[in-house]
Amino acid sequence: MHKKRKLDITYSKQISSKPTSRYLYINQPDAKRIFGVDDSRIHDEITPDFLKERISILKNAKMIIIDPNLPQMTIKWLYKQFNQPLLADSINKVIRLKQGIAALDTLVLNSAESQAITNITINNRQTEKQSADQLISMGISNVFIYDSRIGFLYQTQSDSFYFPITLDKVLNTNGVGAAALATIVYARRSKLNAAQTARITQAAAQSTMSTYLNVVNNLTPNFLERYLQ
Repeated sequence: MHKKRKLDITYSKQISSKPTSRYLYINQPDAKRIFGVDDSRIHDEITPDFLKERISILKNAKMIIIDPNLPQMTIKWLYKQFNQPLLADSINKVIRLKQGIAALDTLVLNSAESQAITNITINNRQTEKQSADQLISMGISNVFIYDSRIGFLYQTQSDSFYFPITLDKVLNTNGVGAAALATIVYARRSKLNAAQTARITQAAAQSTMSTYLNVVNNLTPNFLERYLQ
């Protein structure tokens, strides 16, 4: 157990032959990413056999978050094995999620990642909505799309919630997806409705855009609950 952050890493595995996953990126002045490169070879160790050794933990989880860095065979295995909600925060390897994507309960992604799946170029609020609609039509239950110029859209099978960017300047977009997905997990565990989930997810995402940090220091339940009042 990582005591400081209350993070249980009991079932993790240390692999000395490969480095910890790392990511380097370059942003434009408007915080949109120009280029990114990663070394995530260590994720190749997370095979179906690796997860089968931990099957009892996975079977008892309330939700499972899928990292697109995982090998595609592992993602396919996860899609087929579990009935719990499966959630994913998309990255540049988003295409690994596509085959069998209907298994996902929730997908968080930026406009470029959305285009990689839907082939819809997002350049305004309308095309953002079209992209979300197409993702929902693929079988995903909930979609959160963000763009540093256009805004945020949380779409379910029956509701749609749009929020514009209200920051004077967007400093960074790296970490936005992770913050949004963490907030959606918090909302689900707190049994919040779709409107409440959309509101606090937008708040978390925009707060992340206001700092150069990948992890926002003030992203706590107390911070989120202010947006429910």
